[in-house]
Amino acid sequence: MTTPDATAYYKDIGIFPRGVHRLGRLYATGFGLSLLCTFGAYGFAVSGYLAPHALVIALLVFALAQFVVQVVCFLHLGHADDAHDRRLVLGFALLVTAIIVVGSLWIMANLNRRMRYDPTQFMTQEMEQYMSSQPGL
Repeated sequence: MTTPDATAYYKDIGIFPRGVHRLGRLYATGFGLSLLCTFGAYGFAVSGYLAPHALVIALLVFALAQFVVQVVCFLHLGHADDAHDRRLVLGFALLVTAIIVVGSLWIMANLNRRMRYDPTQFMTQEMEQYMSSQPGL
């Protein structure tokens, strides 16, 4: 009984990208660039050299660069024909994540606005009287 070629199997299910002959070099390059983006962002954050708005922009640039490195080097979502389906799945995942994040922020901002204490609405004596009239444990 012969065993199938493992590389051909992994190429068929989409783990190894077609046309990449030096996969180790691609992973090493991606790892190095990821470390560079991570330590660069950390360096800017702890140095204190940038103004807060410039720091946010710099961190966003590093985050975008890190995302591109991860997608190209590790997820293999380049320009190959077989990467189209994976790009579609990634786009849908990003859409769902954006909906969840934006919806959560919207809900939290709305709750924060509604739960804010307004001292002009209640007087201290009235509040104490109301609280003492409520049944307790």
